[in-house]
Amino acid sequence: MKIFEPNRIRYTMWFLLYYAAAWVFVYIGFQVLTSHEVDLAFFLRTSLGFLVVALVGAFVIPATHPKFMKITVFEDIIIGPSVWTNRPIRLNVSALDTEKSHHRSIFQRIFGYGLIVSKSGEKILFVERAFDKDQVTEILKTIGCADALAV
Repeated sequence: MKIFEPNRIRYTMWFLLYYAAAWVFVYIGFQVLTSHEVDLAFFLRTSLGFLVVALVGAFVIPATHPKFMKITVFEDIIIGPSVWTNRPIRLNVSALDTEKSHHRSIFQRIFGYGLIVSKSGEKILFVERAFDKDQVTEILKTIGCADALAV
């Protein structure tokens, strides 16, 4: 049995990066939609308040907590987080669809996640950017997508 747990610092840094990017787009959107200058100081104070709320939420709400994103691999079973719910999914390693698990859309590449897909259509969310490089390598080898390492 191998347990792969996300690196909490990497997880938090990616969360902050996405948060900052979202607020930049919201600020630009406000300027475009209102057709006049928006007070930057007010916007930054408001953004800082929302950041504090978001950070507290990231560590309090279980769905965004990195420990719920851990992936456990047994000899014949892989257990990981569901795509839509907060409950873990169990898949047989022999029933994995390596072709679908290997394929990633442009958004999955940008946001650093992939899906581990079984032949029956069940999916495990695999957030690669939250794991260390060695863990990603070992998980991809375990599910039979070692050729994805070259990409």
